[in-house]
Amino acid sequence: MGVLLLALFLQDPDPATAARLARSIELFTRYTGACPRTLEDLVRRPDDAPFWPEGGFWRGALPKGATWKDGKVRIGNASIAVSPGDRSAVVPPTDALRQFYAARIRLQLLRAAVEEFRDAKERLPKDASELGDPWIDPWGKPFRIDCRKKCVRLSAADSAARSISPERLTEDELRALEEGAKPRVSEAERKAIRALLDKLFDDDYDVRKEACDELVRLGPMVGPIVAERIATEKDPEVQGRLRRLAAEFPERPPAWKAELAPVSAVVAASRSADPDGDCGKNFSSMWRSIAWGMKGPAFPSETGSAFWLALPGAEPTNLVCPLSDTEPKKGICTYWGPASDVNSTGDGDPIGMCDDEGHGDFVVILRKSGDVDVHPRNGPLHKKALEKLKR
Repeated sequence: MGVLLLALFLQDPDPATAARLARSIELFTRYTGACPRTLEDLVRRPDDAPFWPEGGFWRGALPKGATWKDGKVRIGNASIAVSPGDRSAVVPPTDALRQFYAARIRLQLLRAAVEEFRDAKERLPKDASELGDPWIDPWGKPFRIDCRKKCVRLSAADSAARSISPERLTEDELRALEEGAKPRVSEAERKAIRALLDKLFDDDYDVRKEACDELVRLGPMVGPIVAERIATEKDPEVQGRLRRLAAEFPERPPAWKAELAPVSAVVAASRSADPDGDCGKNFSSMWRSIAWGMKGPAFPSETGSAFWLALPGAEPTNLVCPLSDTEPKKGICTYWGPASDVNSTGDGDPIGMCDDEGHGDFVVILRKSGDVDVHPRNGPLHKKALEKLKR
């Protein structure tokens, strides 16, 4: 999720639970526009929460001995800092959107639970029963939990049909989501931020640095107020300081838009694995060997997976999807290849694809230009690629 800024696990009996708890706090912050005051807020709706999924942001009893203070989760000697967020909330205006966003939350809680299991036991669960009671989606059906050798696939029942894209939203829904996403910054907080910005005018370097450090600590909610000051500031030197500060808060899509994603996820056996990116790295590595090792239109003329097997020096580990149950060995390739001679195709044409089930609702596609993209399974670009590729 990109929000765990610091993790110090020093002889902690269960650091995996601390990481799972931090992910719950991040989800709470992303959806409600505020940090929880106490850990109890994860399971009991605060009075000012604009949206609350059934079951809250934690499943089961809160871990004993866990604390949440000064932006950090602590369990034993483990300490994990969580970003304060941008104070932008998700406020779905219809029942359909409330169910969808609740499903996204529950999916990510399930994913965190699988990651906790993996990190604590140093293996993936063998089947869904090892994760306790069934996880039920907001439509009343159990989440699908497909335990494989190298990954666990998670999805709501009928996940493709349940997913919502921005194009499917009505004008009224868009307007309501954008209104709900306006940063929830109190007037007192705005006043304090403006006072800190005023200190950037100070001649004393230490005063300016202290103010800048405090503004960065406050997090992304500062960004819009800095942008307002940049628009009105006339002093070039101060404007430069403000722009450098603004760079600390790059503009990101609001949470409601970022969360318009499939109700599916993949947990790899390795903490460092990137379920979609690792196949992309394989494709990129093999494509570089083509680009650097061959001159002009001298690409292999083989088609399908034989194209990849024909590459000189191709390593078995580069020819098999890292999420596949297939073990890498000489002569084995799990990737799709071109349906015709690559030498006669255009740069934008797909020449390779991984559609292993481990990728869930996505496929990874390589174009002749060397570009690697991830696209929705059964989407228009996937269907178009199937016309130009074969196994």
